[in-house]
Amino acid sequence: MRSFLPILCILVFTITVFGINQQSAYADVITVKSSSLDNSSILELKNNRGNDFNIDSVRIWLSQDNSFKSFKTENGWTGKFEVGGQVLVFSPQDSVKPGESVKFGLKTSEKNPLINWKALDNNGNVLQTA
Repeated sequence: MRSFLPILCILVFTITVFGINQQSAYADVITVKSSSLDNSSILELKNNRGNDFNIDSVRIWLSQDNSFKSFKTENGWTGKFEVGGQVLVFSPQDSVKPGESVKFGLKTSEKNPLINWKALDNNGNVLQTA
């Protein structure tokens, strides 16, 4: 009876590790970096290599106690305010393909904002949100 206990523990551990690895393989298909200084922030979204989709639009919104003052996009992107200036919607001339990234400059009414975002494909399907 005692000799089976170490084998059972290894078997349970192996299954657990496999389960964790399997979940993480499907998470974070888009990597996001954000940096802030005072009321200015830069948000970078990277479509990770190995994906089979393109990013065709990005929606960005802030926490309730904050609002956008202005924004800047990369060349080939257009941006517009929606929902009374509370949401920014960005659209590219050319989609962001796997391995490519895009940056947005944001100026807000409050310092160090909580930034929410959503990336969509050309059919309007949500690819990832956070």
